[in-house]
Order: sequence, then structure tokens, then C-alpha cells
Amino acid sequence: MNNAISSNSTNKTSEYCKQNQLMELNENIIRIPSLVKGRLLLPNSISKNEIEEAFARKDSFRGVSDFDATYVKVGETHVLKEAIIDRQNMEKTGKYVYSLIGSFDPADLIESDIQSLVDGIYSLSFRDILDYFSALQAWFIENEEFVDTIRRTTLLTSELPDIWHNTSFSLIHSLLDHHQIELNVNSDLSAWSIPGSSFLDDWQDLPEAEPFPETANLFASEYCGDNDSAWSPSTPKLKAMPTRQLHITAGNSPHIPFFSAVRAIMTKSPAVIKSPYGATTPGALLSLAAFFACPDHPITKSLSIVYWPGGDKTVEDRFFAPNSFDRIVVWGAPDSVLSVKSRALFTKVLTFNPRYAVSFVGKDSLEGTTTGELNSIVVKLLGDALIANQKACIASQIIYTDGSDAQVERLAKGLHEALKEFDRNSPNYLKQGMAGDIKRLKRVINGDWKENYKSGKFQSAVVVMEDEFKISQHPMCRLFVIRKLKNPKDILTYLHHGVSTVSISPESLLPELRDSIAARGVSNVVPLGQSGRAYAGMSHDGMMVLSELVDWKNG
Repeated sequence: MNNAISSNSTNKTSEYCKQNQLMELNENIIRIPSLVKGRLLLPNSISKNEIEEAFARKDSFRGVSDFDATYVKVGETHVLKEAIIDRQNMEKTGKYVYSLIGSFDPADLIESDIQSLVDGIYSLSFRDILDYFSALQAWFIENEEFVDTIRRTTLLTSELPDIWHNTSFSLIHSLLDHHQIELNVNSDLSAWSIPGSSFLDDWQDLPEAEPFPETANLFASEYCGDNDSAWSPSTPKLKAMPTRQLHITAGNSPHIPFFSAVRAIMTKSPAVIKSPYGATTPGALLSLAAFFACPDHPITKSLSIVYWPGGDKTVEDRFFAPNSFDRIVVWGAPDSVLSVKSRALFTKVLTFNPRYAVSFVGKDSLEGTTTGELNSIVVKLLGDALIANQKACIASQIIYTDGSDAQVERLAKGLHEALKEFDRNSPNYLKQGMAGDIKRLKRVINGDWKENYKSGKFQSAVVVMEDEFKISQHPMCRLFVIRKLKNPKDILTYLHHGVSTVSISPESLLPELRDSIAARGVSNVVPLGQSGRAYAGMSHDGMMVLSELVDWKNG
């Protein structure tokens, strides 16, 4: 087996991309490569006139209340349209970047030769996996200048403020760190005091298991008059078998396609990763890294990173058919998840549904606080609420408190001033329609509003209210909703499986509330300021995900 890992990929990558006009902006058009079982799939070249005409034709059928089209297909090429955003004011400029991505035959991505998988990627050692991650990480380090060019190019259309966009690129190295990968696998897949990587490597004896027979085993030898063949237990074995995986990712965080690909590779699994609209570049970079760092590696030859518009039946009917994949992982809205589940009835589907987080600040944390102490609470709340600019499923949308009116007013003023400073350093971006959502909320919410504006446009706000608040009304755009409670336990009324995280201050309340909160479906119950923490081997939405991605086999 050729597990060769290439060195000196730096010049090769940039020269190849320059030669094929990939990953560079030309007349606001960028050609993005895909990976199809280790081969780079390049899009056809299309002129800007052809692109604009295609969008004009599609927009001619648009209703009065419909948004402009963001996708067309020209021949065999997908064209994605993303608005260029003025980074100083975080407003649309009226210009666009058009991403060209090639289409594929879904049959080419499905692994139907199971024995070739057994002899190939499934037979890799975990050491081979770690070496593969090290090679990918080395590629990103060696190609730092090239990657930084892509960062600057994609910044043009990023709806996340600069600080989030830039940080997402700098974090790539840590996602590929072999020490973290090993820790993740060994903790997530561990069983019977055996590290998880051992179960990926081979069948593991379970000497401490105590097998018991089925009734037929006990009587078969007696009925056949053969006592020498009486049942006796053999030592059980256990193995974590790789699976054929399809990951349908979401675009609310540019890291999600990366997370999905990393999880598939960690489990030695052939995979198809769907890059989402708004985050096709991370998948393209990983495609280039795999192709140039490890071109002949079984993992690369079993990996596909592609794009198709969600709901395209020519692709999804084939992918969701029985025996096309062993696992389907879906990130997305409930209707998307339900659609996949209803069409992939014979495949195990893992779902990461949209969720949100809340925070609780007790009166003891607000009582007699100095300016410095209040700032500490405010900073922690900002950290918990502004994860991915309040777009992440672990970002706090509502702050509950049992503080007095005076304490709540002081907290609201502190948050309002802190948000003003945050807005000054990192201006907010409002998607189309959000400004109108805020105006409508102000009409229906009876509360004390403290708002921040820049050049007459909404940036952030704090609203204190006592009435019920429907989370579906939250625009998730730097709006801090503070709700008053009579006592800490009242928060339990508002918790359910749709709440991913509750962060709490003071920490002394955690022992009292943690189990009651968790029992209502909340996945993370943490100290205030810790909502965004992550570590290798951490559960995700109530699952040890790697354990769900592999197929556990008994021997």
C-alpha cells in the first residue's frame, strides 16, 4: 500500500493554482476546486457576462418580496453569488464575488467496493492517521502565504466581522494537531479501560467480560448426546469499524466543514463532505492540502469535498438510497433534517439541530459590585453571547437574572457601554431584513431598550423585559435580552432540548442547578464566560460523536 506523504508542496500548490486560475480573484470571479476521491475537480471557465445574464434571467421570475438570487447553474458549473461588504461600515457595496464550482456524478463518490476499503483505508494503523494529520498541518504551515491570500480574498464577502474571519484561519493548525487528534480518539472511543485508538487499530480482547449463553446453547449438546461439545465461553472481542460517511454541513461557521472532515479522517472513514454556501473555501483549502501533501494516501483517495445546492434530487436521491452510506451527518434547520431522515430511512442519521444558549446572573454576583467586578461579569457575558457574532448554537441569546431593579439597570448599562466599545472596534453586519426585524421587535416588546447606532444604522442593543420572549423572534445580531426572574430555579421553566448551553454566575449555584438543568435537555452547564470552551474528547449535542460515527463490532 502506498501511504506516501509528499514534501515540498509549497511551490507545487501555488504554481498549480496560478496555472489553472484557481483560488484567485479575476473580475470578481473565483474558481474553486473540489476533491473527488483524491482527484481535483476544476470548474469550467465562464465569462462575467454569462454569469450576470444567468442571474438576471433568474431574478426576472422573482416576486416582489423575494431576495435576489444567490445561485445559478451555468452548464455543468455551479455559480454562487456573494455580496462584497465594506469592511469599515460592514455594509454591502452593491458588488459581488462569483464562485465557480464544478459539478459531479454522485455515483462516482459512492464507495461500492467494500473489500477494497477493507484492504485499503480500513487497514491503516492509527499511527498512519496521525502522520496524515501532521502532513496536512505541515502543508498549511508551508503554504501560509498562499492561505493568507485566500483569507484576504474571502474577507471581501465574510458576513462575520474581521476578527472572527481572521481567527478562523489562524485556528486551522490547532484543528489538525496530532496530539489533540490522539487525545480525542482515545477518550471518545475508549471502553473497558482500553484507549479508543486500539479499537480502531484491531480487534481487542475483553478479558473482564463475563459472557453468558443463550438457552439453546445450554441444551444443544445435551439433546445431541455430546457432552464433550458443551458450551463454554470464549473471550469476547470488540472493534470500532470505520463507516462510509456523508456530511451535510451548515454555513454559520466556516469551521464546520473542517470539523466534519477531521471527524471522518479520525475514524479512518471514506467520506463525502458537502461544503455549504458561504463557506466553500475551507473545503477547497483542505482539498488542496490533501491533494498536494498526500496525493496517493488511501485517506485522500477515499475523501470527497464537493458542493451541490441543497435539495438537488439528482444528487440526494442517489446519496440517500439504501447502502450508499453507513452514516449521514446533518447540520441544519429542522425541516432540512426531517427531509434527510424521511428520505434516508435505511441509513443511520446523526443530526446537529439549530439550538441556542442562555446565561443566568444571580443577584449575589451583582450585589455591591465594584466597577471592576461588574466589568468582569460584562466581559464574560460578551464572551458567551458573541460566539460567531451571536450566530453559533452555543451563543447566549437571553440573560436571566434574579437581581433587583437597580442591579439589573446597572448590568444593562454596563453591557450597553461595553457593546458600544465592541461595535467601535468590530462593526456589526446586518443581513438583509434584519434592520426591519429589530424595528418590529421594538414595537412588540414592552421593555427598556438601550441601543447603539453607527451613522444611523443599528449595531447592538440591550433590552430589559419581564414578559415572555419567543426565541424565534431573536435576530441573533448582538441583541442582549435580559429577563427578570424571582429566583434562580425559575430558569428551569424556560429550558428544553433546544437550549444547548446555560452559563451561570455565581459558580456556587452550579452544584444546586446543574443536574436539574441537564435533565431538561441542556448539553452544557458551565460557569459564566465558559460557553465557548472546547476540548478534545468533548461531547457534542449529547453525543460522543466519534463513537456514533464508527460501527461497533463484536467478535
